[in-house]
Amino acid sequence: MEPDGLPKRVRSRRSSDRQKREAPYVIYPEILVIVDYDGYRLHGGDNVQLKRYFISFWNGVDLRYKLLKGPKVRISIAGIIISRGRDATPYLERNRVGRDAIDSAAALTDMGKYLFRERRLPVYDIAVAITKLDMCRRQYPSDSCNRGTAGFAYVGGACVVNKRLEKVNSVAIIEDTGGFSGIIVAAHEVGHLLGAVHDGSPPPTYLGGPGAEKCRWEDGYIMSDLRHTEKGFRWSPCSVSSFHHFLNGDTATCLYNSPHEDESLPRVLPGKLLSLDAQCRRDRGTSACFKDERVCAQLFCFDAGSGYCVAYRPAAEGSPCGDSQYCSNGRCVAEHDNIIPDYSQHTPTYILRRTDPVVGGGATRSSFIGGSNNATRRSVTTPPRPPCT
Repeated sequence: MEPDGLPKRVRSRRSSDRQKREAPYVIYPEILVIVDYDGYRLHGGDNVQLKRYFISFWNGVDLRYKLLKGPKVRISIAGIIISRGRDATPYLERNRVGRDAIDSAAALTDMGKYLFRERRLPVYDIAVAITKLDMCRRQYPSDSCNRGTAGFAYVGGACVVNKRLEKVNSVAIIEDTGGFSGIIVAAHEVGHLLGAVHDGSPPPTYLGGPGAEKCRWEDGYIMSDLRHTEKGFRWSPCSVSSFHHFLNGDTATCLYNSPHEDESLPRVLPGKLLSLDAQCRRDRGTSACFKDERVCAQLFCFDAGSGYCVAYRPAAEGSPCGDSQYCSNGRCVAEHDNIIPDYSQHTPTYILRRTDPVVGGGATRSSFIGGSNNATRRSVTTPPRPPCT
């Protein structure tokens, strides 16, 4: 299947005469963060709290990419859009399923079309909508919507704008409970946008490349959903090869532009903002079962319904795991100082009310340095064109 965002003359020379970039090269994905109305309410409608949370959130995502020796990936935030009304994200609202879920595939398509038409946004490479709503997926239009999805993105969608279909493909939608549950989901979905498929899967026909059939799904790297160990914080060799293949292609050029400004904030580890109990309260309304080194790979929260301790994801980076110790890359390591800065004068923020235009937040455009799903929930991706059934 051919990618829908490239003219044929570009596709025809892709495998023959493109010049391969020498590693290590650096890409700078600039993320436009879109917080839906439910996320706005989840954080109390406090802009400073929202910015603090999501800068720390994307710092957690960036840490996953920091482990790559090549390509080097430096994530920055192009802006944060805060939705103060449900109509600010019509692509989510029109695809609701029941009261608390959205049809993820339909919403992603509508999001791409909406952003293609929207001219009032800051420059970005990848747009990610973050919602508290449950995401679900239909295998066929007449099917019931299966709520086993926590993230959705196009494989190889970064930088792709389809003028024929009037749709942006560099989009993703992820779930987040407000307790940093979506960090691994976001890393996983951005990985899809950068060309990585699920471990154990062949490459999409429209992208080609090495695919990931040589890497087992059961090994539990980021591009699997069986992330129970330290491997769940790292990329499989197949993912790295897929990144190289995509980033050496003609569509990825937007990622090589360094951010317009470099006003990076000190690192803020998300586990410093929310305790283990607070993370579990956001996830399940309960408390953490354990507060030792085990939480770094899997955060177990008490499940009131079953009476058992259940785990869907690791504790956030920086969470305490012992005396003067904290979680880092799935391990419990010695503590060091971590500064939490004042965000009120930095990150560009854009407020979207019901039918209001995008309003600038009064700050200069700045870059900030900054998963995929719960262990029992599968992240789902689609190619830049709907798959044939």
